[in-house]
Amino acid sequence: MESFSIERLSSSDINLRLVGNFSNPKSDSLTNKIQSEAFEEDENGSVAYYVVKNKEDGGIVFYFSLKCGQLYDKLIEKEQLRLIKNLFKYFDEIEKEDSTSEEDRRLIKEIRESVRTSKGISKADLEKIQKKDNKAVSDIESVFTENLQRVGQTFAGVEIVQFCANENYRELFDSLGFFPHFGAVVFWHFLVPIVLEVRKHIGCQYLFLFAADTSDDESLIRYYRTLHFTDAGEHGAVIPLYDWTCRFMYQEISVLQQGKEEFFGDFNRDEEDV
Repeated sequence: MESFSIERLSSSDINLRLVGNFSNPKSDSLTNKIQSEAFEEDENGSVAYYVVKNKEDGGIVFYFSLKCGQLYDKLIEKEQLRLIKNLFKYFDEIEKEDSTSEEDRRLIKEIRESVRTSKGISKADLEKIQKKDNKAVSDIESVFTENLQRVGQTFAGVEIVQFCANENYRELFDSLGFFPHFGAVVFWHFLVPIVLEVRKHIGCQYLFLFAADTSDDESLIRYYRTLHFTDAGEHGAVIPLYDWTCRFMYQEISVLQQGKEEFFGDFNRDEEDV
């Protein structure tokens, strides 16, 4: 990898000009990101952007960004179970009353089904019910006024926010014989060492991402699996609106060093020769 270098995007004003030559037709949003908001976000520290450069012409061949995040295990607390039990008891009572409207009966049925299928109860659903003069309803509604999300256990993590190649350098990648993908080389040679360095200074257990894969064959999902990410669903994460259609994937940071050694051990050419 001697042909390439890495630096923070905002470390040089020259990068403001270089990003204009960045292009990835497969993801216009990632191209627009590095050409618009990325420099400011990197400069203010909200997201750390790294650019991989070709030493021969100084151009940006790849970029990725990282930020801190958190995974969690779900937990249904005893108190929450008690509140739901009381709510359903109240539902049983009003369903027997002649004065209960058909609309309320329908809403109650929907809420029961939502809880049964683990979708939960929303504040909006409760607000639609007209007959809710009961402490059971107000107790449940009070849960929504809290700014805390109660979970079973939390796990510190690092999120890969963006991970994107400059397709203008595709011929260069191919000529250097990178296999199976230049992104895999960037991941193991440049990104992983940064994450491992972070782990030396703060507690950090997982590396995760939200894969934006709209293909029928899930090619991007399969690609990230080759980088040892899993979507097994053992843990959860808070997903922002921007990533709602994406697949949550993660892996333990503790095995990254081993993964890196295995990757370059099987690499089709010595990384120092490039």
